[in-house]
Amino acid sequence: MAASQDIIDDLVRNPREHLAAEIKNWIDPNSEAGKAKIVKGCIALRNHNGGYFQAGFVNGTWAPDAGNAPEDVRSAWDSDEIQRLVRNHASEAFEVHVRFAERDSQEYPVLEIEAGVQSPVAARKEIPDPDEPEKKLVERNTVYVRSLSSNGTASTTKALHGDWPALAKRCSDNREAEIGDFLRRNLDRVQVGRLARAAAEVYESMPPAQPPGAVLAEEFRRAGHERFQQEKQRRDLLYMPRHGSWEAAFVIEGEFDPPNLDEGFLNLINAANPRYSGWPVWIDSRGFYKEDGAPDEEATPYTFEGGWEAFIHDVAGGGDVARRHIDFWRAEPAGRFYLYGAFQDDLSTGPNAPEPLTELDWVIPILRVAEVVGVAASFARAMGAAQNATLHHAFRWDGLGGRELSAWAQSGLEAARYGFVEPGRKSRQSQVLSLVSVPLDAPDSVLGRYVREATALLYSAYSGFAPPPGTVEDLTDQVLTRRF
Repeated sequence: MAASQDIIDDLVRNPREHLAAEIKNWIDPNSEAGKAKIVKGCIALRNHNGGYFQAGFVNGTWAPDAGNAPEDVRSAWDSDEIQRLVRNHASEAFEVHVRFAERDSQEYPVLEIEAGVQSPVAARKEIPDPDEPEKKLVERNTVYVRSLSSNGTASTTKALHGDWPALAKRCSDNREAEIGDFLRRNLDRVQVGRLARAAAEVYESMPPAQPPGAVLAEEFRRAGHERFQQEKQRRDLLYMPRHGSWEAAFVIEGEFDPPNLDEGFLNLINAANPRYSGWPVWIDSRGFYKEDGAPDEEATPYTFEGGWEAFIHDVAGGGDVARRHIDFWRAEPAGRFYLYGAFQDDLSTGPNAPEPLTELDWVIPILRVAEVVGVAASFARAMGAAQNATLHHAFRWDGLGGRELSAWAQSGLEAARYGFVEPGRKSRQSQVLSLVSVPLDAPDSVLGRYVREATALLYSAYSGFAPPPGTVEDLTDQVLTRRF
C-alpha cells in the first residue's frame, strides 16, 4: 500500500535526508550515473525496510536545485522505466512507486520503496562507468545499505560488518510478521482461541509492563512540559489558539555511550528518524521558512542546559492544514527525549475539521503513539544502546474534558474502514497519563501490543470505548511500514 499523497507533499515541502530518505540533486535517469544512483539508493532503502528516494534538492541545504530540472519531469521519471531499471539490477524484486509532488510550481519525483525485506537485497548486475570502464558505478553481488557516518549524517554505502546485525534483525522481524499473517489466514477460530489462551498464560507470567523505570519517563515528561511553558512565556506566546495537547517522553535504560552535545548529535537523531509521517515526531526544523520565504529562525533547534530543543509555532490560517502546528521537543544525549504537540483536531482547518476542543478522532492517538514507539527504538539503536536495553515511555493527553470521540479525520477513507464510533462518547476527565516500557529487542511485529497498552487508558475515559480487536496492531503495522 502506497503512502498518502499528503505524506509525499510534505516530503517535498520539507526535504531532509536521513536513513529512510535519500536526496539527490536533479539527475538524469537515462544516464549511467543517474541509473547507478537510483539502483543503489533503491536497494539500500529496501534493505532499510523501505523509504523514499527524492531528486531535485541540493544536498546539505535541501533547497530546490533551481535551473536543473528536466522540461518534462514525469517523462524523465517514467514509472515503468524506473521499475524496470531496479528490477533488472536487484537480486530480489520489490515494488518502487514513482510519486510526484509540486512545490513553487515545480514538480518533483519521489520514489517510494516498500517495506517488507526478508533477505538482504544485492545488486545482481553491474553498471560500469562509461568514462572509466574498469570502474563500476554499481558493483555486482554488493549489498547496499543506508548507514550513518561519524558525524551523524546518512548515506548509501556498501554493507560493512557493523551494518549486518540491524539488517538481519529487519529481515527476521518481517519473517515473524509473515508467520503471524500465515497463522491468521490458516487457523480457524477454535485454533486461534487455543493459541490466544496459551499466549495469555505466558503474558501473565511475564514481568509487569510498567516497571519502576517508567517513572523516570514521567519525571522527564514533567520536566519537558516545564521547559515548554518557560519557552512559551519567553516568546510571549501566552495567547495561543485554543487547543488540547498530547505529550510523549521516553528514557533509555541500558548501556550506551552518550554522544557529545554538539551538532553531530542533532545530525544523528535526524538521520535515524524514520519519518513515518509527513510531519514526523522530533522533526528537524533546520531550514524551515515562513510564508514570505524568509528563514524561520525561531523554529531553528538550539541547545539549552544539556539538550537540544526546538519550538515550532505556525498557526497561519487558510486551507493549508499541514502548516498549522504547535510543537516543542527536547532531546538529550543522556538518552532522554520529550515531545509536546497540539491536537490535530483543534488546529486543522479543512472542510471536515471540528470546532476546537469539541472532538477527538480516535485513530490519531494510535498513529502518534505508534510513531513515537518506532522512532524511540530507532534513536536508541543509533545511539548504540545495548540490545537488552529498555525504553520507558510516558504519554499524556490534556484537554479531553467534554470532547466527543469521533472519526472526523477518516471521512475521506472507505466507510467503516476502522470501525464505527457510537455518538455521545464524551470524556468527563481532562487528562490521561499512561506509562509503558518496551524492550529494545522487541520486533516490530509485536509493537502494536505496547501501543494498545499505552492508549487503553485514554479510550477507557470515553465511556469504556475500546478499538475493535486487532485494529491497534494493524494501525501500528501500517505506521511502521509507511502504509497509512
